[in-house]
Amino acid sequence: MFIRIALLSVISSFATAAWAGAASLLVLRVEAPASVTYQGITQSLAPSQVIAAGNLLSTGPEGKILLQLAGRGRLVLSSFGELQVHDLTLDETKLSLLGGAVRVNSRASHGAAAQDVRLNVGQLKTRLFGTDAWAAHTVEGDTLCLLAGRADIQINGAEEQRLNESGSCVRRSEAGVIERFNINEDALIVSAVTATAFVDDQRAESAQTADSDSSQPDKVPSPSPIAAPVADAVAQSGWTFVVLSDPRLEPIAARVQELAEQGLPASVRRATVKGRDVHRATIGRFGTHSEANAYASRTLIPLGIRGWAAPF
Repeated sequence: MFIRIALLSVISSFATAAWAGAASLLVLRVEAPASVTYQGITQSLAPSQVIAAGNLLSTGPEGKILLQLAGRGRLVLSSFGELQVHDLTLDETKLSLLGGAVRVNSRASHGAAAQDVRLNVGQLKTRLFGTDAWAAHTVEGDTLCLLAGRADIQINGAEEQRLNESGSCVRRSEAGVIERFNINEDALIVSAVTATAFVDDQRAESAQTADSDSSQPDKVPSPSPIAAPVADAVAQSGWTFVVLSDPRLEPIAARVQELAEQGLPASVRRATVKGRDVHRATIGRFGTHSEANAYASRTLIPLGIRGWAAPF
C-alpha cells in the first residue's frame, strides 16, 4: 500500500510536483495530551508527524489533534477521543471513531479535490465525500451531524440513508433506537462542535460574533475551515532519532514516506545546523538521549535503519 504525505501549506510549494496525487494523514497541530499507538508502542504526538494505517490516535482531557487529509481536507479529534486509522489509499480514507468526538471536513478547497472519507462511528457506517460533519461515539449513542455537503449512512446493515440538509443529525442509542433531529435542538452538540476549534480560533470567532448583528437567530455552526495549519512544529523538550538530513525537502519527504509505510512514527522536522536550515527525517520522541538510542538498537537497527539521536 502506498501512502502519500501532504505537507503543511507553508512548505508544500517546495514539493508540489513530488506530491501531486498522493494521500496521507499529517499532524498539523496538537494540544496535549495526545498520543499515537502502533503495535503496542505509544508515543506523544507532535506537529509534522505522519500518521500511517494501523495507527491509533488518542487524546486525553483538554487534548486535541488537527490532521490534514489528502489535499486540503481537515480532521479534528477532540478530547477523550480515540480514532483508529484502517486504510489510507489514493481513493479513500478509512477510519473508526472508538470514543469521543471528531469533526471531518473533506470538502474541495483551493483547487484540491473533495476527499472520500469512510468513517465508522460505532454502529453507524458513514461515507463523507466532500462533507463537513461532526460525529461522536459516547454513552448517549452513535451520532452524526451534517454541517455542509451530504453524508451517506448505513445502520446495522440496513438500507443506506442520506443526510442532505445542513444541521440534520441521526443518532443510534445503545438500545438500538434511531432518532433524527436538528443540531440546534441539542445545545450540547452545538457546544461540542464549537469545541473542535483551537483556543485561539475560538477567541477569533467570538470576536467576530460580537461584531455581528445580535438580532440574528441562532444558526447551524458555520462550515468554515476547521483551523489553519501552523508553519513550524512547536518547540518541545526531548530527543528524537534522525535517519536523514538534507537542505532539500524532497528526499526527506520521500524517506519519511518509506518509514511511515513500515508503520514507524516518522515525521519531517526542520533544524538549523551551523547557521544553515536543513530538513530532517526523524522517528519518535524520547525523554533522554539514551532512550532514543535504546529504541534505535531495539527497533531500527534490526531493520537496517541507522542514524543518530538529536534534540527534539
